[in-house]
Amino acid sequence: MLDVQVPPDVDAYVAIAGLSYRDLLPSERLTGSERAETPLYRKQQLAFQVIVYGVGTVDAKVRLSLAGVEKTIWNPTNASHLYGGKDEWLVNMGYSNEPRQRIELIFQDPGVYSFDDLQVLAQPVDCYESQIQQLKDAGADKVADVRFDGSTLSCRVSIENDPRLVYFMVPFSKGWTAQVDGRPAELLQANVAFMGIELGEGVHEVVLHYETPGLKAGVVLTALGIVVCAVAMLARRRLFSSHTKRHMDLSATDKGAQQ
Repeated sequence: MLDVQVPPDVDAYVAIAGLSYRDLLPSERLTGSERAETPLYRKQQLAFQVIVYGVGTVDAKVRLSLAGVEKTIWNPTNASHLYGGKDEWLVNMGYSNEPRQRIELIFQDPGVYSFDDLQVLAQPVDCYESQIQQLKDAGADKVADVRFDGSTLSCRVSIENDPRLVYFMVPFSKGWTAQVDGRPAELLQANVAFMGIELGEGVHEVVLHYETPGLKAGVVLTALGIVVCAVAMLARRRLFSSHTKRHMDLSATDKGAQQ
């Protein structure tokens, strides 16, 4: 439970950066007294579960509750096939015309949770109409030919007059890289959790590409492991063949001596 001071007439957000989770081994889930009272055969069963099944939880859920609004963060770990390197979350906890003073975090899975930063943010909404009108007035800047194939987002952007920040409603993640007119460009974290690129006057081709962090290193290590296993199997086969041939030669020599 966290005491907060969220003023009235705002949207409230919970921002968590660097969220990580480590599951507990079955034996680690026992309290000190339970561990002392657990018979040896049960401890051996728990150790067997760790060896055979490994750690069971591959994702963690954190439920947030603020003034009747509940949201859940679903955070896959690197043991999950859905893992994508995401460790930053921005959760909209809704609007209220009354002040809010308490937020509850419920960690639904047993384990070790850690994070680099946790903030409760207040976003005023009384300026929305003027901001929307400003966006309409900026209609001279156009985005066209938007294409998305699952890992690559591309578009053509026309900017007139002063440089502008082109905003993408795509969650910011470490796996994204950007190119503008075929050259690497700095990808900015815009509006807390999304992406943006600053562009100057003219027509620009923008390409955003996503690659799972550590994917290339994982492929290289996997290929290296396969090569090492293949070499080890080949060496073992040659050793076995050499040992078998030597045994046959010795058997032939012994038979010749007996004759």
